Amino acid sequence: MVAGLRSGLARLHRSTGARTPLAPGPDEPGNRLNGGRVGPDGALYFGTMNEAEAAPTGTFYRWDGSSLEQFGGRMPVANGPVWSPDGRVLYTVDTGAGVIRRHAGWTAPPEDLIRFEPGWGKPDGLAVDAQGYLWACHYGGSRITRCAPDGTLDRIVPMPTALVTHCTFGGPDLTTLYVTTGLRDRDPTIDPMAGHLFTLETGIRGVPARIFTL
Repeated sequence: MVAGLRSGLARLHRSTGARTPLAPGPDEPGNRLNGGRVGPDGALYFGTMNEAEAAPTGTFYRWDGSSLEQFGGRMPVANGPVWSPDGRVLYTVDTGAGVIRRHAGWTAPPEDLIRFEPGWGKPDGLAVDAQGYLWACHYGGSRITRCAPDGTLDRIVPMPTALVTHCTFGGPDLTTLYVTTGLRDRDPTIDPMAGHLFTLETGIRGVPARIFTL
């Protein structure tokens, strides 16, 4: 497995627990790596974040196994990123600003696509399905939304806990959405499902994950 740590990217050997460093971590103090996925070119795309979620020191990186390149500008929490099924459009998240952005390729300047409304919480992890629709997790909003490639809202999926953090498609036919949630500062008497892992049967096929190889 490839894992993003405070110290950088590392290969984790599941059978032994051994850790092999792959790439250095963020060059900013107080930062750590955040979510990431493999792109259509086989490179790993990931974000970084300021652990206090205050200073705009997070950003996005592309790592192809030898070189580490930065893109997308600076922000406190860089989330996503995911690619459209045809590999032409990259979607990223500026969680602090409450915006999901679209890039016509990773080197292209980002354009605002979806701006979260008051009461929605903040955008966190993303997934994309085979129809090219985005599934966006709402941190603090108790929901997931499915949006068309042009940003139009398609549906709202309520969740039984507030801090919805990430989602991805899996299962034998790729129609099961696996959802992670957060536990931080949650009162278990008020939010007893905080921190749980959920599965949702969507009836919509996802996109197979690409595998990173060295």
